Amino acid sequence: MSLDRRRFLIALAGTVPLASLTPGFARAADSAAPSDAFLSVSRAICGNDSLSKESAARIEKLLSEDDAGFAGKLDGLAKAFDGKDRAAAIESLSDDQTTLALSIAKPWYLGFTGSPSARILKDDAEFATFLEAQALTKVSDIVPLQTYPSGGAGWWEAVPEGVDASDLPEEATSWEYQPKSSYELQDPDPAWLAYAKGEADSVDAARKAQGADSGGGTGQGASGSPNPASNSDSQQEAQ
Repeated sequence: MSLDRRRFLIALAGTVPLASLTPGFARAADSAAPSDAFLSVSRAICGNDSLSKESAARIEKLLSEDDAGFAGKLDGLAKAFDGKDRAAAIESLSDDQTTLALSIAKPWYLGFTGSPSARILKDDAEFATFLEAQALTKVSDIVPLQTYPSGGAGWWEAVPEGVDASDLPEEATSWEYQPKSSYELQDPDPAWLAYAKGEADSVDAARKAQGADSGGGTGQGASGSPNPASNSDSQQEAQ
């Protein structure tokens, strides 16, 4: 179990050298600022050297309120990371240090401490950050933050890059448009399927790996037409 948790920590971000992330562990004189130890450990765990001091200060305060011994545990964790390769440092953490590292990672990724609950008397969740929630920022180049549009008025009408919308009716963007009650499912573009499965870093890379041109995959053309071979197979199975 402990080994799995360490692997999870390593996977939160790419391996980065930590020599520049941990200049020292002196506590900040300003109570509104995070300790050097917390900020450096947070940046190491998240693999993000631009985490703000403001969010770090709030998260450290919330975690310290939940655990009176947090400061002492934090110093030990910071020393375990000091000057080491991130993956190697995580591998060497004790079980207690791994638990502490995960407790620090949680509010940075989810944006809150504690556990939200529908039963209000047991809800101990505390808001930490929204704009710096790493679960959102890691995909911000693809998925816009909630309440933050990715463009001006009507930005959602634009067809996403790589998506074929040739069969989309012109009136589909009007509020009066009623879609059909059922659609014929098409075979997925092999390149998009490979990308969705994590077998390639991008759709273009998947196309190149599959030997397809940039206009479409081998399973269906740019117009979205199904793979004839797969349809033939389906008909044979049906018979």
